[in-house]
Amino acid sequence: MENSPVSEEDFKEFLLVEFQQCFEHMRHYDNSRIALMKFLMSFYSILPPLIYGTFNIFYHQLTNFFFYLYLFLLVVFLFGFLMLGMLIQNRKYFVRVARQVNTIRRYFWNKRDIISNLPLDSSKPRAHHHESVHLWSIYTILSLNSLVFGAAWFFLSLQKSFLKNVAFGLFLLGVVTGAAFQVWYTFRTLREDEEIEKEEGTEGLL
Repeated sequence: MENSPVSEEDFKEFLLVEFQQCFEHMRHYDNSRIALMKFLMSFYSILPPLIYGTFNIFYHQLTNFFFYLYLFLLVVFLFGFLMLGMLIQNRKYFVRVARQVNTIRRYFWNKRDIISNLPLDSSKPRAHHHESVHLWSIYTILSLNSLVFGAAWFFLSLQKSFLKNVAFGLFLLGVVTGAAFQVWYTFRTLREDEEIEKEEGTEGLL
């Protein structure tokens, strides 16, 4: 049995259903970002009192206390990096469905003599846009995680009995290094998604 061509009415009905589903996905990804940010902000806010409490309890009992603290903060940094990856992936999914919403909206609005106050550009939003609340969330976690990485090297320098100036220097170096690596990873991941869409020709299908 040969496949019959899809009628114009069926196609419009399909687009309306997809439009609604894409909107639901946008809400889902935004709610996921909010939930993850709440968890991570709580997680990072616990670290200072946790470190202070363990210092008061174990500092005089463990000769390698600062080394254990260094290892602990490295684990925290790796965990934070994984969470950063989740936020970036969430942003990529959000951008895809938001672009589809704009594409479908443009398909219907182009047939009318009314100006839309909502975006019709299927190449937007950009994955890496400085005004995006998703990007601000990503860079907030990135900054906190960089502080953790710097603190890890600071405590390691204390274990090695370095001078305080050297310890603070290693802290700043750790913060800058951790931030640079995570910024590079964020930009590269989001940029790759943009390039893949251009190669596949998925921008502006309608």
